[in-house]
Amino acid sequence: MEWKDQSTTWIALKDIKDSFPVQLAEYSVRARISQEPAFAWWVSFVLKKQNRIIAKVKSKYWVRTHKFGIRVPKSVAEAKRLNEANGDTLWWTQFAKK
Repeated sequence: MEWKDQSTTWIALKDIKDSFPVQLAEYSVRARISQEPAFAWWVSFVLKKQNRIIAKVKSKYWVRTHKFGIRVPKSVAEAKRLNEANGDTLWWTQFAKK
């Protein structure tokens, strides 16, 4: 495992599978080791599960219009319209921070 500070550490594969299953599955596909015995039995399962989770999150994102009683914009244009309607610049300030 290589950390952000460029140091490396050996970690048991079972611990990484538990902590970072999607990242490890994607890495095994990129490194072309997904057919190795340590990976073959679970890589496809993890990637399918990832796709199901993403699909559910996306569907909730487009259905949700308010959070904590505040209208949430789905685009920059909608954020500008909300700022004009409310007479403030709260949404624009949030976009500018990113």
